[in-house]
This record gives sequence, structure tokens and C-alpha cells, in this order.
Amino acid sequence: YYWLGEIYMLENNLNDAGKAFAVVKDRFPAHRKANDAKFKLAKVYHLQGDVGKSKTLLTEVAATDSGAASLARAYLSDNF
Repeated sequence: YYWLGEIYMLENNLNDAGKAFAVVKDRFPAHRKANDAKFKLAKVYHLQGDVGKSKTLLTEVAATDSGAASLARAYLSDNF
């Protein structure tokens, strides 16, 4: 689902990208790509104008020790 979300992002299909990333976040929270999916979902929310959901997810990911944490902190810094 993560990689499907990436493909949808490349196609600028934000609705389907968000759905795919949400599947990873909701159904596979312990997977190694879960924080990456949350970060990407936060970007989708931001691009769709849902700033609140975006910031919440970015803050959650930024507080982890995952590889996506530094990306989330940078995105927060640049956009909020």
C-alpha cells in the first residue's frame, strides 16, 4: 500500500494516495514504513488544504526516532 501511495502521488492523485497511505497507518502501525506513510499522508493532507490533520501527523512523526522524523521536522519548519 505504501508504494501504491507513492505511485498515486507521482500521478498527482491525492485522494487515492491518501487512502493508500492511510491503510499502512491504520492497518500496519508496527510496520517499518508506518512512519513514512504517516509523513506522506500528512503531505497529502497539507496539499489538500487540511492543515490541522497535516500538522498533527507531522508532529507525531517528528517525535519518533524513525528516518521520517527529520523529514517531518523539516516539513513543519518549512510550512508551519
